[in-house]
Formats: sequence, C-alpha cells, structure tokens
Amino acid sequence: MKINTGILILFLIAICFPSCDTGESIVDDAGPEPNVYVAGQHNLKACYWIDGVKKDLLMPGGVTVTESVARHIFVSDDMVYVVGSYRDDDYKEYYCYWKGDFSPVTLEGPEEAYYYYITGMTVHNGSIYISGYCYISSFSYRAFYWKDGARVDLNHPDTELEARANAITVAADGSVYVAGRYGDDPCYWKGTAARTVLQHPVDDTGHFAMPSLIAVSDSGVVHVVGGSYLKMYRWKGTGEPIELPSPDDATSTSLYTAYINIYGEKVYIAGSYTRNTEKACYWVDGTRIDMSGSQLLYPEVSNIILLENSVYMGFHCMILGSGGFNCGYWKDGNPKVTGSLPASGNFYDIFIAIK
Repeated sequence: MKINTGILILFLIAICFPSCDTGESIVDDAGPEPNVYVAGQHNLKACYWIDGVKKDLLMPGGVTVTESVARHIFVSDDMVYVVGSYRDDDYKEYYCYWKGDFSPVTLEGPEEAYYYYITGMTVHNGSIYISGYCYISSFSYRAFYWKDGARVDLNHPDTELEARANAITVAADGSVYVAGRYGDDPCYWKGTAARTVLQHPVDDTGHFAMPSLIAVSDSGVVHVVGGSYLKMYRWKGTGEPIELPSPDDATSTSLYTAYINIYGEKVYIAGSYTRNTEKACYWVDGTRIDMSGSQLLYPEVSNIILLENSVYMGFHCMILGSGGFNCGYWKDGNPKVTGSLPASGNFYDIFIAIK
C-alpha cells in the first residue's frame, strides 16, 4: 500500500511514543540493532531513508529529469540496491535500478510494450535480479526478469497469454525462481524452461489466485505465497494451498509489501490483516504472531531477520499523536522507533539489515 502523505491532515489525540506508558513493552537496547531502510520519493525526487536520514539517488547525466521515484529496496553486504523509475521532460518514463552511489541502469523491455510493472527484486552474489511484466495488447501480458539489467523472457513472445511475474528469488545454487501467473494458473518458473503450475484454492472459482512471494529453502523446497479475493495462501512445493489464518473478526488479510524468509526449514511470512485498522503480524509455518503497538497506524512491514533467537521485522507508519511518520522495527513483537520521515514524502518499500 502506498502512503501519500501530501494530502493527509491528521486530527489525532496527542499520545507520546514511546516515552509515555502505553501498556506495551518497548525493545531494550541489548543485542544487535538493525538499520531501517525506506524507499520512496520526496519533492518528486527518488530517494531512500536510513533510520530517517534521507539519501537522494543520482540521476542520469544529459537528461532533464522532471520526476523520479524509488519503489523497491534491498541491502546486501552493506550495498544498497534500489529499483524505480524517472521521467524526462517529454514525459517518457524510464525504469531503472541504482547500485550504491552510481547512476541508474535502464531496464529495457519489449519494444511493443505499452507499459511495465516492476514487481520484485533480490540480490545474489552481487548481482541484482528484478521481476516484472508488461502489457502488450488486450489480455496479453509478457513476463520476464532482469539480471544486472539484461532481460530474460519467461513466456515466448508469440504466446498470447496473460503471463505475469510477481516475485523473484535465487536459490543457494544460483537457480532463479519467479512466481506469478500464466493464463489462469498460479505458477512459478525455475529458470526459463520449466514452469510449475500450482493448485488453485478450492474457493478460487474465478481463477484469480495470484502468487506474490517466493522463497527456496536450503534443501530445495519451493515456498510460494499469494492471495485470492480476501484470503491468503501458501504453497509448499506442488502441494495443496494452505490458508494463512487471520482472526475470525478480521475483515481481510493483506500482504501488500510483505516478505518471505526461510531459516532452516521454518518459513516466516511478514504481512498484515485488517481489523478496523491494519494490524501487522508474521506467520511462522502458518502460525500467526501479532505485533504490539496499537499506536502504530497503517504499518508497512519489511523482511524478517532471525538472529540470536530473536525475530526482527521493520516498519514505517503513522504514530498516533506524533503528527507525522516514523520508521523502526519490532524485536520479538515489541516496537522501537529509529527515525522520523517527512510528512510530504511518499513511501513504497522497506528493508532492514543488521548494522
């Protein structure tokens, strides 16, 4: 979910956080502490924040850039990778990625594409992998991914099917896996040749199940997460989809900017559900664990880190009574704010990495 802060006017009761007693525990300072990275846009310029400190992204030389935006962020070995786009003074949009402090690398798609969707990213051994798809014509979408800017098609260009690539991961052996949909079927690709069709949920009568996350365990088991209507499911291998539990009184379950991480054979899924307002949580092998912090409004969640028997997950959100936006993390479900974000910013993705 995008938070567009420029038009928000807050009428909130002032409640201090975290200095006042909220009845909820706050993270202590013992043990490792992560940096919280938030990708977005400020004053029409692509940027990201590290614990609230803004870092503008470099624009290409020789081009008059009228607007740019950062939509995805990933950190590996202290290097920051960002995926986004910029627009020139002829209103042409260029999709690109940034690595560290370098100029953006343009992502080229099929010439016949009308527009593109950039859906996910990961980094493996210093290479950046980006999933996406494009609209060609009525009911025709073409799925692909980029490795270091070079496009790899997943469905044949002559195949008139709705093929969408929604998430990407790289296994320990270097194999690339992409989750998405091909025709009416949820599926994942391994490389470019093999496509594995996943079973539809029994209530997915309209065939709209849409995988949005993928990860591969060290033993080679593929895990996929996706949704259909107001329910979310997880697939293990080619098995039947299993619904992720939400409270009986929750109105929906959402995984808009969620992540999936595997530690050993345990599968951690970061996400949220809606009960009057959005509630952050994560699932461990299907068991839901809610995050504390009732004063955290509309939290967007990050990847999950398991370290020294503690679970870390980042957030950016509005905080009741603060009059603005903040970023931080949960440690074992308890929140800690690490920085503030500008009220005029737009925030699209979040990632945490241990300092």
